[in-house]
Parts: sequence; C-alpha cells; structure tokens
Amino acid sequence: MSGTPAQQQTYVLSAPPPVRALAIASVAALLGAVLVVLSATTGLPGLVLVVGVVLLLAGLALAIAGLVLTARLKTTVSLDSNGLHLSRGTARTELPWREITGVDLTANHILVRTSTADGAQILNPRGPSDPSVRRLMNAVREALDADRGYQNLPPG
Repeated sequence: MSGTPAQQQTYVLSAPPPVRALAIASVAALLGAVLVVLSATTGLPGLVLVVGVVLLLAGLALAIAGLVLTARLKTTVSLDSNGLHLSRGTARTELPWREITGVDLTANHILVRTSTADGAQILNPRGPSDPSVRRLMNAVREALDADRGYQNLPPG
C-alpha cells in the first residue's frame, strides 16, 4: 500500500500584495486628480492640466502593472497519489512520484529533481521561511518517502 497522498493536497504560492507600488500609485493618481480639478476650476495654465493627467495615468498604470505582475507570480502545486502537478498561468507540468529523485529549497525557487535531466523549478515568491512553503516541502518529502516505502521507526 502506497503512503502517497490519497486525497489531493493543493498549495498556492503567491507573491505578497504590492503595497508599496499601490501606495505610490494612489498618491500619484490623487495628486493628478487634484491638479486636473484645480486646472479646470481655477483657470490655471494648460501645463498644470497636462501634468495632472500624466500623473493620473501613471498612477493607474502603476497600480494595474503591480496587480497583474503579482497575479502572474501565482503557482499552484497539487499532490495526489499519482505525483506532483504544477500550474502557473497556462503552463502545466505533471511529475510522477517515481520520476522525482528529490526536492531542494533555495531563496527564490523550489527545485524538483527528476531522473530525467529537465526537472522543474517552482517559483517561490515568499521566500524559504514562509510557513506555506515549509508545509509544501514537508508534504512532498513525506510523499516521496511513502512512495519509496520509507517509514519513520518509533523511538526506543
């Protein structure tokens, strides 16, 4: 009987929200909106209107770029009795347990070593100390041990 996960376990690795980029975007958009309104209501020169519109558009572009890039860094890792399944955007990778020889954790990646030369790199945007990354690593190692028939002996 294999001890690999009988039910599917899913882990989502995503980047933290881009707080700094959103804060800068908010300030730029607010300042741009204020300049546009002041220019329209007080008759300030057209240059103030242009600067306001540019700031407003730059703030919106920065906010959209920050949110899109954060969403693109999301990776879903699923473990089941057949193996490891990776999903990032439209890319899908399936690695059977028998092909996986080990996993390693670096600062920005989880490296899945396989019996073939290609293997897989899972982008880890949260760093090696994140609790969800630790849980994923433990689950993969336990599944690999179980697939090979290894078991922890009771103490004593």
